[in-house]
Amino acid sequence: MMGVKQIGAARAAMLFGVLLLAAGADRAMAAGYAVGHESISGAGVAYAGGAAAAGDASTIHSNPAGLTRLNGDQMVVGAHFIDPNIDFDDSGSVNFDGAPLTGGDGGDGAKKAAIPVFYYMWDFGADLRLGLGMNAPYGLITKYNSDWQGRYNEVTTSLKTINVNPSAAYRLTDRLSVGAGFDLQYVRVKLLQAIDFGAVCVGALGAPTCAAGFGLVPQASDGAGLVSGWDVAYGYNGGLLYELAEGTRIGVHYRSKIEYDVDLDADFDVPAGARAFFTAAGAPTAFTDGGAKVKLTIPETFSASVYHEIDPRWAVMADLTWTRWSQFEEVRVNFDNPATPANVLETQWNDVFRVAVGATYAWSDSLTLRGGLAFDESPIDDAFRGPGIPDSDRYVIAVGVGYRLTESVLLDVGYQHLFLKDGSTARPSGTGSVLNGNFDVDIDVLSLGVNWQF
Repeated sequence: MMGVKQIGAARAAMLFGVLLLAAGADRAMAAGYAVGHESISGAGVAYAGGAAAAGDASTIHSNPAGLTRLNGDQMVVGAHFIDPNIDFDDSGSVNFDGAPLTGGDGGDGAKKAAIPVFYYMWDFGADLRLGLGMNAPYGLITKYNSDWQGRYNEVTTSLKTINVNPSAAYRLTDRLSVGAGFDLQYVRVKLLQAIDFGAVCVGALGAPTCAAGFGLVPQASDGAGLVSGWDVAYGYNGGLLYELAEGTRIGVHYRSKIEYDVDLDADFDVPAGARAFFTAAGAPTAFTDGGAKVKLTIPETFSASVYHEIDPRWAVMADLTWTRWSQFEEVRVNFDNPATPANVLETQWNDVFRVAVGATYAWSDSLTLRGGLAFDESPIDDAFRGPGIPDSDRYVIAVGVGYRLTESVLLDVGYQHLFLKDGSTARPSGTGSVLNGNFDVDIDVLSLGVNWQF
């Protein structure tokens, strides 16, 4: 049992973890809109063997059944520092009338991010463990210059999550353990895009009338629409861990989908000429500020992992994870104001697999070296790739170290580089323009964390 000082320290650390997550910076995209960085020690092996490794309290996220392999109370606090780059190369983007889209390449559409993680495990004896995890498993942010060529698709796309995951694990036999958890998840979303009110008018009345009567000209009469809001929803996760032989184990883990119904605030910037056009057309309240709704699904995942100790120094591990992204078919923003048309983004994503392999080497009693490789499929076909989530298949190379500072304190460091294939786009906007080009994306991730064992 913990002493009074340890209980006080644990509570203070838990509060620190909550504040760290609440103050977390904008998230950066991984496959789809998954962040994919939940374990500091796992970062060094490209998250291979996540459902079977059970190296520290971060197994709360990858497979809570692994908690039964840990002894004594334990806390992990850390962060992943993500440095992504997104460059767009135009190849003939056009407006609805065939005219070239004006504007630049948008600059670097990606933003740096800090992704905090926090895990705490309580040891309740030979067979029972309880845990609490807090992380940000899903999210993204892309932000381009406001006057770029793709402004009618997206200027800013942001999704942030905070996941609170209490869990429990129980050792049924000497070889088999089970674990389960409850996920309480907060999401905040924001979408900003330009609106070509010149194109809206021309589509209804023709160019001469719009220019002469309302001063509206395509690509020269832009306004903007911003929607933002938040919601809280819940899901669950569970897993099994089975030891085939001493030093060899397999694990499976399932995480349920989470469905949000987000209430949004909609704010519009409408030029005077466009407001006059809507009034003349009998829709004076079109594109006025108000409320909106959007449904969003966080997909379910299933992982199968293996971990094997070759000898006292070497261990190898592998992982296969399936994500049901096919549930993400569209983003439909429905406005409370019936005069404002729904904003619909077709996605039609696919179910995907991620495969990873890794190895660790105990250089000494204090120093452990790690390395890993992974291939992560993108759920996005070329026809549905856009600037908000310019995702594509990626290869991951990872290295890391674990260093025991004292008998009870370990330092973990990991580095990953993600090589994304170039991703083409021919994405239409709601006003008929088409963004034609190619996205060049790469991502660096530095992971730092401390593991206290009480």
